[in-house]
Amino acid sequence: MSTILFRKKSVFDQGKRIICWIGLDGSGKSTCSAMAAEWLQRVGLRTRELWGAYDSFLLLPLIRLYKKILLGRNANPYSDYSSYHEQIASKARSPAVTVYRCALFVEYFVQLHFKLARPRLFGWWAVCDRYVIDTTIHIAANLRLPVDEHVALLERWMKFFPDPALICWVDVPVDVSMVRKDDIPSPQYIEIRRPYYENLARAWPRIVKLDGTKPLDKMRADVESWMEQTVGRA
Repeated sequence: MSTILFRKKSVFDQGKRIICWIGLDGSGKSTCSAMAAEWLQRVGLRTRELWGAYDSFLLLPLIRLYKKILLGRNANPYSDYSSYHEQIASKARSPAVTVYRCALFVEYFVQLHFKLARPRLFGWWAVCDRYVIDTTIHIAANLRLPVDEHVALLERWMKFFPDPALICWVDVPVDVSMVRKDDIPSPQYIEIRRPYYENLARAWPRIVKLDGTKPLDKMRADVESWMEQTVGRA
């Protein structure tokens, strides 16, 4: 397994004032982001909360065409996620998927840098609900890439994005995610993504882990403690 050393590889200046919260759907990332932003504002620091995941805009027509051609007109993750995922994973090495991955990177690059531009220009703190890690995990899970291949993908992508000052993985069991969110197609959707987060947490000690099942007051105490340490290092 390759060692993740984003700080030595990014071609952009480091994200000394970027905080990101990563994890599964329903883990509590948005709650923690709000807590972090609230703490920063309370101590007098200008802060912007950002959605750091990929949103398909320009690629939406391409995604729909891809699904229709490669998966069939009736492909639906909510009716049979196992079969749907199998169909996607079986096309992982196809030229169409390679083109799609490149186009997705370009669109995401523009999206995230646009969102980060103002905070970085004015020296504000940026608190990101999801980040590059979540986007690459979504790709890796859909295509059933081995965890080592995901690490390599993430390292390549992170050459073009700021390396955050703090990365926190908000972790919850699969059943908790399913209870908290009603738009997850299947428990399998969560199960195939969780190992990628676990692998990164093992490979990169800089990732701090927060138990998303804790009571809110204890989660807030952890968040504020990490924020105090991070601000002190900036």
